Amino acid sequence: MRRFIYKAELELLFHQYDISEDESDRIKSELFENPYSSNSKQYQLLTKIDSITKIQTVLESGNGNDLFVGAVNDIFTINEDLQIDERLRNLLLGDEKVAIFIGAGVSKLLGYPLWGELAYKAINYLWDEKSISFAEREKLLAEITDPKQLLSIFDKFCSRKEKKGRKFYEDIFTSPEKVKKVNPYDHLVSPYFDWLKVTSNVDFCLANSLFRHQESQNEGDWAISSKSKEEIEKESFYKKHIVSKNFPKDNFNPDKLYYLHGRIDDIERSIFTTEDYIANYFSEETSVKPFLNHLFQNYNVIFIGYGLGELPILEAVMKRSEKSHFALMEAKYHERNVLQIKEHYYKQLGITPIPYYTDHHGYERLIMVLKSWEDEIIREREKSSASYLEERNVLDEVVK
Repeated sequence: MRRFIYKAELELLFHQYDISEDESDRIKSELFENPYSSNSKQYQLLTKIDSITKIQTVLESGNGNDLFVGAVNDIFTINEDLQIDERLRNLLLGDEKVAIFIGAGVSKLLGYPLWGELAYKAINYLWDEKSISFAEREKLLAEITDPKQLLSIFDKFCSRKEKKGRKFYEDIFTSPEKVKKVNPYDHLVSPYFDWLKVTSNVDFCLANSLFRHQESQNEGDWAISSKSKEEIEKESFYKKHIVSKNFPKDNFNPDKLYYLHGRIDDIERSIFTTEDYIANYFSEETSVKPFLNHLFQNYNVIFIGYGLGELPILEAVMKRSEKSHFALMEAKYHERNVLQIKEHYYKQLGITPIPYYTDHHGYERLIMVLKSWEDEIIREREKSSASYLEERNVLDEVVK
């Protein structure tokens, strides 16, 4: 929900719907801070007015004009982020190749940590295990902000090649997904989105959603009575659909899930530390770099669940790309000046940022946006199908 309205916007509505001067004064005094101040071009909502319902209550208490009430509500309702950006819509509905690049921000909604949070947990674990002193813990967390560096330090004390190090990661990434009525991954694997799926996450949230979707198409076989049978089928699915090493240089398969940083059940070879990044992103001897080169040269990529700090590693391959790339990014509606600063940085990387506003719903807004995108694509395709059938009927009549 917006927290302000431009004075010119409101005055125009007062005039358009013939709101009396007394009524307009009442509305302004009951809704806004310092409504008669001349120092601002905006009316700011009172702190206690924290929902559309409360705005509507004030408007309706002295006004019977439903059109006016609806027009004001529309202004305060934030919904532009629920509509697909026109440039992106053309890609999703056209013949262009589209890939999604899924980051930790999506799995965060299901209870898994962001990379910064993971690094914080790792350093605290070293302190809990008395591997470092309290002073060392405080100094590391205060002076190092790069998660890769913190996880590199953790790996020196608690290597993933040893049981203790593996258990730290496995305890975090094999814990049950947080149960949600709407799972963001269920939208990302929607058959209405014909996109290649790449993730830097090591958890199985993406694979599990695709597994559930495919099982639901097989005459309801998802309701399996034997857990062992379910696990066997899931392992077979992972083996068939997940690519986590030896990435292809071209001829990508849309039925595969590309786990770029590895997977939790092969944690020793996953990418966490600075050394891992250098070995995989900058070496000509691994399959990651040629995979990324082909991806950004041939696909329009949408980043979902990434922050500013996670993208520079891809800068070299993105800058050479002539394709259109986008980043669905969290923003505050009332801080759009900050968004403009971020937009400048993203454009240097060849990425167009697409904001989703977390002012009212928090990060759950991402799920709402993905569902809205899916619904919009379904409507557009149904509309196209209807137009095609109508055109065929007309042609059939002409031929007759």
